[in-house]
Amino acid sequence: MRMQTVQVVKELRARAAQFTSAADLVESINHRASTGVVTQTVTFTPEKAKQRGKKKRHISAAGRARIAAAARARWAKVKATSKIKLMKRAA
Repeated sequence: MRMQTVQVVKELRARAAQFTSAADLVESINHRASTGVVTQTVTFTPEKAKQRGKKKRHISAAGRARIAAAARARWAKVKATSKIKLMKRAA
């Protein structure tokens, strides 16, 4: 019985700490809103990249060709192993 009481008290203290931190966060948000401080989320768009002077990346034709060749090789390997498995099943 004593052990259960100690566990309950520990759990209540942990929950109280969570509620206190949540209340502090709400008060902080309300204070910022009342003083006119507004937080904004920033999302990335290509227009913003242009404003910062960063260029959009492009891949060369040779790079695209290498990627396509590698993809074809991967699929050829998959198809070859599946044909072998089908021939073994048929036999």
